[in-house]
Amino acid sequence: MTKATKRVACPLCEAMLEVNDSGVYCKKREIEERGTSFINVGDCDFHISFKSQAFKKQLSRADIKKLIKGKTITDTEGNKMSLDLSQDNGFYTYIEFAKKVK
Repeated sequence: MTKATKRVACPLCEAMLEVNDSGVYCKKREIEERGTSFINVGDCDFHISFKSQAFKKQLSRADIKKLIKGKTITDTEGNKMSLDLSQDNGFYTYIEFAKKVK
């Protein structure tokens, strides 16, 4: 079941964002199964998952709202995540990894 988030617009197309168990996505995103793959056949592909293997923190709705407002969030290892709408790889976040101390 999905729910529309309160007054939060998609940063790409201005449609409303919705929430499901895996993350936040644009209302205009429509995933379709084709063979063994899933592709977006909708008008917008914006989405952010709550879970990321590279970022050592489970994101909350509040975290995603911060990202959409242009703020940066930090995980337990000091890595910083920010919104990046310029990426053309299906990911709309950028992670600046903390320098490892030897």
